[in-house]
Amino acid sequence: MKKLYILLLLCALLLISGCSQESHASENTVVDNFLEAYMAQDFAEAEQYIASDSKESFTSLQSLIVNKEINDLVIRKMTAIKYSVISSDLKDQNGTMVIRIIYPNAGGAFMNAIGVMYVDASEGKLIKDSPETITRYIHSLLLTHLDQDLETMDREREVELVKENQEWRIVMTEEFKNAISANMMNAIEELEIMGVQF
Repeated sequence: MKKLYILLLLCALLLISGCSQESHASENTVVDNFLEAYMAQDFAEAEQYIASDSKESFTSLQSLIVNKEINDLVIRKMTAIKYSVISSDLKDQNGTMVIRIIYPNAGGAFMNAIGVMYVDASEGKLIKDSPETITRYIHSLLLTHLDQDLETMDREREVELVKENQEWRIVMTEEFKNAISANMMNAIEELEIMGVQF
């Protein structure tokens, strides 16, 4: 009888432990699955974990820059991230998770390249060049600045979640979108304010 009692107690503990792990897993799975697909550049898979209202915003991350070579390089930098979940606060239909995210500062490198271009332009180095030559110069400058070891950003960011059809989905907030774009969203926004289009 004592052996049966111990066996039942062990089964109950395993069951409770299993439920606890499942609960923890359900809190993290959507973020884990999204970032795993995102870092593998499987954007179609990653999009499955995005809230319906945020899908268009997420899609815009895939074509930030018209030039394909530069855009491909930016995407490689964007997906070279590491992360860990710090905490979660989930309610019935919505919630938040705080993650620590480490990523290369592609946006900073991009802005540095634009700064060099402005200096060269202000010194009259580009004034006699044709538009095609200037475009090639800009592309080369961007590629040079982006295709190197970049400053590492280490930030805590909040991920907003919402339930859709009983499944957690990620809301693409500006803060989270900028983090997973390796600061490119903020850089491009600043340039657009200054009248520069890419």
